[in-house]
Amino acid sequence: MPKLINDIMTSKKMAFKNWVHNIRFRFRKATKKRKSPHAIAFGFYIGTLLNLLLPIIGISWLVAIFIAFISRKISRAAMFLALVFWNVITLPPVYMFSYSLGNLLFGSSSIPLYTFQFMGQTLNITKEFLIGHIISTFIISLSSYFILKSISTIYYKKIAKKPVPE
Repeated sequence: MPKLINDIMTSKKMAFKNWVHNIRFRFRKATKKRKSPHAIAFGFYIGTLLNLLLPIIGISWLVAIFIAFISRKISRAAMFLALVFWNVITLPPVYMFSYSLGNLLFGSSSIPLYTFQFMGQTLNITKEFLIGHIISTFIISLSSYFILKSISTIYYKKIAKKPVPE
């Protein structure tokens, strides 16, 4: 019986090592390829969108890994760079902006110190935040797309002095 358990544990370790090796291989392969400015910008756009719409850290990374395995047209390196960029340090200002935008759209709501209408107030604040956050997420994501597309086009034309990949 112990030999069977040992064999199972060894096979699970090998499967995990193969999985990690596969991820490393794909990441190296993705970073060596020259992508078009659209692919780079779209990868950053997807990473930004994932990280801002899915604020739980692990979920956005899992979805990004899934997208990296099924997509061939986007820059995976740019997508993961966006996930690293929009980390815990940069997200609080985005959340503050989201609430301010929602508050601007819906008008300010007064929050009483002591009330029995806790759920109503929570719903009101959550509505303001979520609407503002959805709008700000698309504004930030689209602006990051256009900024990165222009930066990568300039890089290919002027700095790398290579033709821009299509």
